[in-house]
Amino acid sequence: MSFTVCSREYKIMLDHCLFKDRKQAVARFWHEVCRAAERVAVNTKGEFKKTKKREITFLDTTNGSITLNGFVLRQRVHLESNETEFTLKCRSPDRYVAAGAEVQPADTTNEAVKLEEDIGTPFVSRFSHSGTIRGSKDAVSTLGQAAAFFPVLRRIERDGAVCPPHLTLQAVNSLRAFEVPQVW
Repeated sequence: MSFTVCSREYKIMLDHCLFKDRKQAVARFWHEVCRAAERVAVNTKGEFKKTKKREITFLDTTNGSITLNGFVLRQRVHLESNETEFTLKCRSPDRYVAAGAEVQPADTTNEAVKLEEDIGTPFVSRFSHSGTIRGSKDAVSTLGQAAAFFPVLRRIERDGAVCPPHLTLQAVNSLRAFEVPQVW
């Protein structure tokens, strides 16, 4: 088990109303980020890149068993290639709790496991240990199907009992988010 953080991401919420003229707003925002970073002696480089077209869905059982066991299950579908990736993540303000979580995918041929630090405002750290499996996967609709990707899901509990594999998975809060390329 590695406790080495491989990346750090700074998370901020932006007011979408400020992005009516996307090109100008993104350039202005990036300029402000660079100026703020300079003030604390952090170097910046590059620029914002266009995103891929993806649908993002967070999945859980109807009674929230995955979340209650300290995990987040995310599905990303790349809309152009129809490739799907599933990520099982454990988040905690405690680096060792996150790093100790079992998130390894069953299929290790096309997987990635990492520990990263997410920093939100006002500089609040959370650590995320995640396992991701990629490929052309069918949608999952039950806990058992998700457990085929992430074996630890076979052992999650609710009310003192192991959750049955037939529990239905659904989009958390019925939300499906879409990332679309920036229009310049």
